Amino acid sequence: MTIRDAIGQTILTLAHEDERIVVLTADLSQSLRVNQFRQTYPKRFFDVGVAEQNMAGIAAGLALSGKIPFLMSFAVFNPGLNLSMLRTIAYSNLNVKIIGGHSGLSNTGDGATHQALEDIAIMRTLANMTVLSPADEIDAKYMIQQAIKIDGPVYIRSTRLETPILKHQQIFDLGKLEQIYPFKKLDRTTSADPKLTPVILIATGVMNHTAVEAAAKLQEQALTVQVFNASSIKPIDRTKIKQIFLSSRLVVTLEDHQVAAGLGGLIAEIASEIGQPHAPLLRIGVENRFGQSARTPEELYATYGLDANTIITKILDQIE
Repeated sequence: MTIRDAIGQTILTLAHEDERIVVLTADLSQSLRVNQFRQTYPKRFFDVGVAEQNMAGIAAGLALSGKIPFLMSFAVFNPGLNLSMLRTIAYSNLNVKIIGGHSGLSNTGDGATHQALEDIAIMRTLANMTVLSPADEIDAKYMIQQAIKIDGPVYIRSTRLETPILKHQQIFDLGKLEQIYPFKKLDRTTSADPKLTPVILIATGVMNHTAVEAAAKLQEQALTVQVFNASSIKPIDRTKIKQIFLSSRLVVTLEDHQVAAGLGGLIAEIASEIGQPHAPLLRIGVENRFGQSARTPEELYATYGLDANTIITKILDQIE
């Protein structure tokens, strides 16, 4: 299942139990997988047309009226077009749940104008804003459930890509990093491995799958590698990240986003607070470029150096 399908289905399921839930889209109900919600609850569904900024204002009003609005559009418009309105929502700490669809390079056919590579950077700077980036349908499902419980604005990054289910806990812990390679069942501690791990990868969103693929291939070369899923970007486990820097030879961040001010930027900020020698940081993501169209997602990710083979080469270059 795609992450967007999981989000749409979970919103519909929760809406059966909570009449406060409403959905707003900008003529994108099919792309964002809320058509079934629209058919089931027509009086709780608002299609405002191509007027995303008006949609954000309506969502704010609905939140002030006691509803829980899901404000849904492509991430390039929401938050890309809506920053001023979303800033006001965050300033007022309104209970609006913001879904940024087709994020990163995943919108392969539509190209640069519809590929949001800046949304994490935008949203994590807003006070009161929770920022989440699911790795698969399980993450997405539990994120929506958590978002309902948070009394305040939440941003959830979505994608159109089909993502395999990772081997991980069947739950999402807000603010926590989760080790997904090698998989450690019920390992909820924040203590670091006392032995130095040569390489630790911290990935977010769809890049978790590529991180696991790269780690498995590096392991074949007798290199010890761990992968952590940073699906909770804000809040994030700063203590665990500092421990990771002190227990490895190299830390690598992977994101389908600009390296500037995204996950890599956040991890660099945290590393700068460590008052002793620690592992260097390699940030892998889109580097000061816009997206483009391609025939397949695989072709596009390879072009931007976000495929497993390129990632492996960059890591080996760093540790040799």
